[in-house]
Amino acid sequence: MTTPFARDTLRKIEPSLLRAVMRERTHHSFEYVLRERGLSPDLPDMRWAQTLLDLAKALRAGTPPKVAAERPVPFDTHGLAAVDSLLFGRRSIRLWTDDPVPERLIERVIDAGLWAPHACNLKNTRVIIVSKETAKQLLPGGETRGAAVYLVICRDLRAYEHYAATVPLHNRGLDAGAAVQNMLLMAHALGLGAVWGTFDDSIALRIRKHFNVPAHIELITYIGLGWPAEAHIAPGRLAAEDAVVARG
Repeated sequence: MTTPFARDTLRKIEPSLLRAVMRERTHHSFEYVLRERGLSPDLPDMRWAQTLLDLAKALRAGTPPKVAAERPVPFDTHGLAAVDSLLFGRRSIRLWTDDPVPERLIERVIDAGLWAPHACNLKNTRVIIVSKETAKQLLPGGETRGAAVYLVICRDLRAYEHYAATVPLHNRGLDAGAAVQNMLLMAHALGLGAVWGTFDDSIALRIRKHFNVPAHIELITYIGLGWPAEAHIAPGRLAAEDAVVARG
């Protein structure tokens, strides 16, 4: 019986799914398959896999591997103050100025989302960038009208379906939520204002048709992004002791 990781199978699957498989289970046979498929060894996940392969080879040869990674260390007082400002100072912004957001800042926000934790490291988060003008047609009305740009958060279902037996269905939503939270925090750190919104099936279909989004890309939610034109009085939050429902 053919296994999901047989060489003939890997030669046929779509390249982005091949990369997801590699990240989930790095194996020596990938070295040859990736070369045959022509994927660049300079891609970030390819470099990561090659590092793991090199470490494994060193161990098999009896050579202590040199690992550049470091264990997490506690932040100092200044670092913790910055983290507190980020986590506890972020607010949902729904009014923006007319100033555009530079592309480099949009990319930083997206990069932050791509570094969020992800089930089995499959990295299925995808993004559609919708301009302010295009959004007038695709995202009419609502409380987020007027953002400089909108980021529609999607997920590529192919790797999820490939690993349906090992990745629980609810993890798909958790992956998207983690990506969105990272994006919102980065936006706040950059001085931008952002809000996490949602849309119904009719709007999702409108976006899909406009951008000719393939069927394997599922539209989940969106972020309105721009320069804030409002300030907030911080709402209250539950204390940690009130949120804990059990302790053992």
